[in-house]
Amino acid sequence: MTMTESFATRRFSCVGRVEQACAAYRAPDRYRKLLDFAMDRRHAVQGAGLSLSGASFGDGVLVTSMRRFNRVLAFDPAARTLRVEPGITLGEIFTLLQPHGLSLPVQPGYPGITIGGCVAGNVHGKNQYREGIFANTVRQIDLFHPAHGRLRLSHTENPQLFELTCGGFGLTGLIVEVELTLQHMDSTWYRLSQIPVNSLAETASTMLAMKDDHHILYSWNDLYMDSRSFGGGFVLCGTKAQGEADYPIAEPARLRPEGWLPPFNFLQGPVLGLANALYGAKLGRAENRRLIDAYQTHFPFAHWQRYFDAYGRSGCVEHQVIIGADVCERYFSAVEKLVRSRRVPVGLATMKVFRGQPKLLWFRGDGLSFAIHVPGEPEGLAFLGEIDRIDREYAALPNILKDSRLPAEVVRHHYCEFEWFRDQIRAHDPKRMFTSMLAERLGL
Repeated sequence: MTMTESFATRRFSCVGRVEQACAAYRAPDRYRKLLDFAMDRRHAVQGAGLSLSGASFGDGVLVTSMRRFNRVLAFDPAARTLRVEPGITLGEIFTLLQPHGLSLPVQPGYPGITIGGCVAGNVHGKNQYREGIFANTVRQIDLFHPAHGRLRLSHTENPQLFELTCGGFGLTGLIVEVELTLQHMDSTWYRLSQIPVNSLAETASTMLAMKDDHHILYSWNDLYMDSRSFGGGFVLCGTKAQGEADYPIAEPARLRPEGWLPPFNFLQGPVLGLANALYGAKLGRAENRRLIDAYQTHFPFAHWQRYFDAYGRSGCVEHQVIIGADVCERYFSAVEKLVRSRRVPVGLATMKVFRGQPKLLWFRGDGLSFAIHVPGEPEGLAFLGEIDRIDREYAALPNILKDSRLPAEVVRHHYCEFEWFRDQIRAHDPKRMFTSMLAERLGL
């Protein structure tokens, strides 16, 4: 195939703004243009561009946007199946399925994420313990690679390439179509409660005790370094309630990695302490067992643009790990000691219950998922280097897709199938036509 067009160069950034690159860009709107690949160029594939790491762009590559390929190709409510193009978003699918009483089993917290991005990241939702990861939802993938043509992947057809593509960060080729398994929504309301907790260890024990009884289960914790109750916060738990909601589907505020930013980080010092105190007070005042519609329940981060902007030009890094339940108390103690000694402002902190066997580069395992946001400044990056050492001591599995500075040696240590994954990717794509900033950082 040949490509004779010239492309403008633009600057790309992950949502956290730590990884940035200059690359050529194209946004085709026809399959003929989409599948016209230059064999002598390196390519990256982008959905909504909402990754917290540089998984959809790289220096000097040609970025192909899939956002115009957002059609519904087939929908069978009786069979609970949906076939779509990869550029369709979770919010668009929610709008389609809700009147039929159906939903996707796994939905991350932001409605602007595309289905192609969900497959490439093998993402999780608000209760991974019950729902699993996105690969469980995928029935079939149509994949295009210039060297192989169009391939059909499923659990039974090209199963190895299917598993490499789910959680493969876009390195196996261009996802053209995805067929999904749906579930009955049962109700469009959730009854949500918030349980106060005084520490990270109490949060973990509370969530482990509740894990089998709730459809929604996650926490918000205050890790402000001068807080008297470090790690205190709330466990948010929800169960499905009877009734049907009659509400408009709000258009999410667009998370824009580009645009004007304040020159400094607002979320530090007393400002961060005050912001956490106000948010904690808001949760504390909320009515227990209140009814929340399914849209707000599944997409709590629909209007979080200002949060990321508040970190300023240096941005932020999310570090997320899965910690074994038997070591979590010691792990949290080590983290608290480090936060207080380094005095690094930790923004968002949240916990979920996870389960499943580790595989390939999938973020899956038994225990508790623990995520924190740290400023992308030198002090924050040095702090995360110390967190890497704590992770190693307690065998905490880091999330590759979330952490935009995670070193290759750390990933190789924690993911025992890293070398096999890399070798299989290179066997499938020996010229490494598909790459990204994330792939280059990790040596994939």
